[in-house]
Amino acid sequence: MKKSPKRRRSRRKSKRRSRRRSPKRRRSPKRRRSRRRSPKRRRSRRANKRSLRCNSPVKSSRPEKKKMVLGCSRGRQKLIHYGATGYGNNYSAAARRSFRARQKCSTARDKLTARYWACKDLWGGKGGDTRRSPPGVRGKY
Repeated sequence: MKKSPKRRRSRRKSKRRSRRRSPKRRRSPKRRRSRRRSPKRRRSRRANKRSLRCNSPVKSSRPEKKKMVLGCSRGRQKLIHYGATGYGNNYSAAARRSFRARQKCSTARDKLTARYWACKDLWGGKGGDTRRSPPGVRGKY
């Protein structure tokens, strides 16, 4: 009787099998993390749309913005953050005129834009601060 030729397994299959058959590592039981947070890590204050009233500006929850507002218009709601923290606002008549001209505040009508709220809230009216311009600002103001 003739012996049938042995079939060789490909190397890939043998490697796969050896991986599968290797003993599983025993994992240590999961430790529960304590609920207490370290004082350095603070939970971010996220604005809750439900707690805000429509079209009434409040202090922003983002550190780089001054104010936020829940803009409501045409059946839509949008949370808008506006006003850069590093800059002054409405500190002189000349600065107010320049800002309003640059941002085209006369055409800002949509309550769902930051431009509208910056023009209305931060730069609108007679002017709040009568102080000189902020220390970092140079120019005619």
